[in-house]
Amino acid sequence: MDPRVTLIISTYNRCAILRETLDAVAGLRNDIPHNVVVVDDGSSDGTPELLSSWADASPLHRVIERANSGAIMARNNGAHAATTELLIFMDDDIRPAPGFVRAHLAALEAHPDCWVTGPVPDRVPADTSAWGRYRARAVQRWEAALPEGPARDAGWMTAANVSVRREEFLDLGGFDGTLAMGGEDLDLMLRAREDGIHLWFDPAVAAEHHDSFLTLASFCRRQERYNEAVVSVWERHGTSSGLDHRIEQPPRSRRRWTGRGIRSAHPRAGRFAGGISTGAWCGGAGPGGRPLRPGTVSALRCCSGWCDSSWHPPRAQRTRAQRE
Repeated sequence: MDPRVTLIISTYNRCAILRETLDAVAGLRNDIPHNVVVVDDGSSDGTPELLSSWADASPLHRVIERANSGAIMARNNGAHAATTELLIFMDDDIRPAPGFVRAHLAALEAHPDCWVTGPVPDRVPADTSAWGRYRARAVQRWEAALPEGPARDAGWMTAANVSVRREEFLDLGGFDGTLAMGGEDLDLMLRAREDGIHLWFDPAVAAEHHDSFLTLASFCRRQERYNEAVVSVWERHGTSSGLDHRIEQPPRSRRRWTGRGIRSAHPRAGRFAGGISTGAWCGGAGPGGRPLRPGTVSALRCCSGWCDSSWHPPRAQRTRAQRE
C-alpha cells in the first residue's frame, strides 16, 4: 500500500540532534506506512554525510539539498517535493511518540475541516543547564493548563508538530517566507481559519521537544526574533489574530513600547526567571549577590516577558498611527 502521509523535517547544521530525531523516526517503523522527506538547508557540519547514508537505508527516505535560505522556505520545499495527500511537519529536534503518524491520520480523518496539532513537551535531560530545566518546567506548567482532551480551534499552531492536507496547504501558499521565524506558523493558522480550516488539538498527537540545551542568552535572542515576528502577524491580521492582549501601546509620555508582562513584572524579573538571577533587573545581581553581565540582564528582561506571555514590539515595526 502506498503511503498517504509524509513527514517533513527541515534542518541546518544540527547533525547530532538530527541523528537522534532520525533514530526516533525509525522507531515508527511499526506505525502506518509513511514517507520521510528531510530538507537540508545548506548544512556544512556533517549533516549531508549523515543524510546520504540515511537515504540509502530505505526507498521511503528522501533528502533535498538546497542553499541556505531558512527553515520557512525549507518546509515549503519539502511540501512541494512530497507526493502524498497528507503532510506532517516536524522540527529536527522533535522525538515523535509511538503511534505518532497513526494518531495524526486518525484525527485528520475524524475532523475533515481541521488540521491537527498536539503537545510538544520539553524533555529535561539530567545534564541540561539550570535555565534549560527551568524553561522546560515552565512549558510543562503552561501545557498542564491547557483544556483536558481534544479541542477545536486551538488558537495556536507550531510547525514543530502539525499535520495538514497538502492540497489545502499549497492552495494557501504554504508558510510565508517574508515573515521572520516564529510568526510563519501563526500566520498560516490565521489564513487557514479565514479559509474555513480549523485547528484540532489532540493530546494523543504527542512529540517530545529536545531544546533544553539552549542557554538563557541564546533563548532570549531567539525570543526577541519571535516577538518581532508576532508583531508583524498582528499588524497583518489585526484583531482577528487574537494577539491584542499581547501588544500594548504605552502612554505618550513613554518613549518605548513595553509588553504587559514586562511592566507587571518590574521589578520582579528575577522571580520570573525562576530564581536563576534574583533581582537581576533592579541591581544586576545574580545568585549570592554576584554581578551579572549586561547581556544577561538584557536577556532576563526579555525572559520575564516570555514567561508572562507578553511581546515587545520593536520601534521599527510600529505603524505611523501607532506612533502618534
